[in-house]
Amino acid sequence: DSVAAAIAAAGLGTYRPHGGYIASDSVPVFFSRMPAVPDRLIVVTAYPVSIPHTVGVQIRVRGSADATTSAEDLVDDIREALHGRADLPGIELLTWRSGARIGFDARNRDEMSANFYALVSDPATALYHD
Repeated sequence: DSVAAAIAAAGLGTYRPHGGYIASDSVPVFFSRMPAVPDRLIVVTAYPVSIPHTVGVQIRVRGSADATTSAEDLVDDIREALHGRADLPGIELLTWRSGARIGFDARNRDEMSANFYALVSDPATALYHD
């Protein structure tokens, strides 16, 4: 939740902890699953890594079909907003690891991923969304 909240606080998306997004929301932030709509969105997924007290965080973004750089611009903004953060609940330090272009989906929407490592005190419970 703290990564999604930080994305929203930076003005990069809308995070509603209990869902219920509406059409007028800016770029919605989801967990783990990428829905077919809307075009522009952010998906946050935690994953295990082999480093003690560390959790991987993938942030996958999708841009709109009519703006070929919208996914890339959003990933750049997310990296700027999150890299080096040491003030997020449950996270001692969040660091940028890598980013990659995933490609275009069937609707010609560009997708990219950004990967971070989160140093946490309890990897078993940190960042995993219910």
